[in-house]
Amino acid sequence: MVPEYKIITDRHVYDDHYLEEDWSEKLWQEQEDKCEEIGFDTDYLADEVKCHFFDSPFFDERTEYMNIYDAIQYLAIKDGVDLVQYNNKNYGFVAYYNGNVNGFEVIK
Repeated sequence: MVPEYKIITDRHVYDDHYLEEDWSEKLWQEQEDKCEEIGFDTDYLADEVKCHFFDSPFFDERTEYMNIYDAIQYLAIKDGVDLVQYNNKNYGFVAYYNGNVNGFEVIK
């Protein structure tokens, strides 16, 4: 089960910005800017970090080392992904698939 979290970008998957023509590009850019601010390297060639994937309808809880780019690709995504901060203060991503939430946190 994904713990409580707060979306840390102004735009997020289930908001009303989707009516804008370039909404998805703006969401992606905002996420990239915020990732840089918090020290996340989302490049596909970035160093590996410790990722804790939460139990979800799509896979069991696990912790693996991989880069953030690959960790995002590992999620079950249909509706989109949000950059979040969990209640334990760790950052990560949550993805949505037909209303189901799955995600991971980066453990430093």
